[in-house]
Amino acid sequence: MKLSFVIPCYRSENTVVHVLEEIKEKMTERPNYAYEVITVNDNSPDHVLEVLRDYAASHDFLKVIDLTRNFGQHAAMMAGLSQTSGDQIVFLDDDFQCPVDRLWDLLEPLRQGYDVAYAQYAFDDRKESFFRVLGSRLNDAMMCSLLDKPKNLRVTNFIALKSFIAEEILQYKNPYPYIDGLL
Repeated sequence: MKLSFVIPCYRSENTVVHVLEEIKEKMTERPNYAYEVITVNDNSPDHVLEVLRDYAASHDFLKVIDLTRNFGQHAAMMAGLSQTSGDQIVFLDDDFQCPVDRLWDLLEPLRQGYDVAYAQYAFDDRKESFFRVLGSRLNDAMMCSLLDKPKNLRVTNFIALKSFIAEEILQYKNPYPYIDGLL
């Protein structure tokens, strides 16, 4: 079994290495799993690209993609997804918003036969600003209205999916992808 992690990176020069170290540490719990991490620099204005390249120089599991301009989180996720080779793919953030320590819980539904799993957080666990929470709620209302998303399905950035779902998502060739809508 091989896991592919996809991390879109923007303004995370001070956090992304810690996230990579969390993944590396977590993967020691299951030595039977191979893994890779694909990071996508979404033309970040900080030095995250240099940080990623320095880290990749001594860590074979890391691949670094550098986008020519800022295309947005979902386009960065698509770029990373196109480079995965794992049986299962995990999307996560570059800034500690996704609890890597709960990785095996996130993957459990896939083991049970589901194709996609979203992490659910208690509201107390969220580390986001008021405006980000407000934006998330507006996004959720639009998804319910436009995409018929069930109201009890909470969409987060900590997602696991099987590789055949990734192959289907990559069939989308238009600009401005919306990963949650494609899922």
